[in-house]
Amino acid sequence: MNGLNNMIVKWGIVGLGNMANAFAKAISETTNSKLVCVASKSKTKLELFAKNFNILSSNRFSNYSELIRSKEIDAVYISTLNNTHVELLLECVKNDKKILCEKPLATNLDQANLAFKALKKKKTHFMKLLLIDPIHKLKIC
Repeated sequence: MNGLNNMIVKWGIVGLGNMANAFAKAISETTNSKLVCVASKSKTKLELFAKNFNILSSNRFSNYSELIRSKEIDAVYISTLNNTHVELLLECVKNDKKILCEKPLATNLDQANLAFKALKKKKTHFMKLLLIDPIHKLKIC
């Protein structure tokens, strides 16, 4: 990924389920990434996750859009319900964020085409998880 090779990628995670937890643990094992912001609609889940991964209170969001607009992050891991992926991806594109999206990208072909059109237009870095190993098994589009 051009432009990301010599820097620490500052990540935000939207949706704090099991996959987000695995991804956050994987980030902690890297030298080129840092988890900076997290967002969940569940206050309890947000506080517990943030505490476990030492996220500053100013970088905890109950609104996904606020995290995506944050100037503190370079990239967003979308780990929400499948039917929200395209909407969040489009918001990430609009806010110039690199994107890692849990599968599936979209729930139908029209949504997938909309997403890829936006990604191509802005030349956004986009990755989709293919397998459960979130750091090592990425497909870069």
